[in-house]
Amino acid sequence: SYPLDSDLTLRGIPKLDANNKLYYDGDTYEADGSVTRRYGIVDLGTLTWTYDTSGGVNRFYSGNLPDSKNPSSDSAVGVIIIAKYDVTYVNNIQPPKDKIAGISATGRIYVRDSSYTDAATFKAAMSSVYLVYELATPTAETADPFQTPQICDKSGTEEYVTTGIVPVGHLTKYPEDLRAKIEGLPWNLSMIAPIENGTTASQAYTTGQYFLHNDLFCKALTSIASGATFTLNTNYAVTTVAAELYAAINS
Repeated sequence: SYPLDSDLTLRGIPKLDANNKLYYDGDTYEADGSVTRRYGIVDLGTLTWTYDTSGGVNRFYSGNLPDSKNPSSDSAVGVIIIAKYDVTYVNNIQPPKDKIAGISATGRIYVRDSSYTDAATFKAAMSSVYLVYELATPTAETADPFQTPQICDKSGTEEYVTTGIVPVGHLTKYPEDLRAKIEGLPWNLSMIAPIENGTTASQAYTTGQYFLHNDLFCKALTSIASGATFTLNTNYAVTTVAAELYAAINS
């Protein structure tokens, strides 16, 4: 169990990548406690609203958000999310469309909701309705650092436990389990070939026979009598099981 900063709230929005796959883009929280804010949040009830009836658009608009990353034009969809409304581009926010919102090229929030026809009532209704938006320039914060790497039992699972419903991204690496590989080696190597750890042969070998000498796989180059001295590249050579198998298959 590894604790994260319980006072930290991270925000972001879902997006589609080039392959039309869903992913989440948002704030990041590093192990050293550094936080990069890429998204801001605003209570829509704190903004100043105007009801615009010109040309029959019958929609509300706010003052500009000073730090928002805005779309290139009012015909492009800006990067915002509001639980209460669907998001579209500003030029689309007019009758007969309803219950929609968008952000303009200047950072204004536009909303069309036919349930309201005056700014004061709409402002009151927007209290505690939050809008998440992309920041024009990311900001930096600090939070409690967390443990890295976080070790998971090889037979266990990874899970982020939270009181909210949030997407969490992470990088998981599965290194080679070298300990298991070593423990799985056949320690009784005599099943591969006779073991020779001394300077002289403990038994007789004919040309072409194999033995293990000082943990190396070896092949007799000549007949070696019991008690004879091992001489590298004279009466034996170092080889590998793979090399010998390859030679046998292709002989």
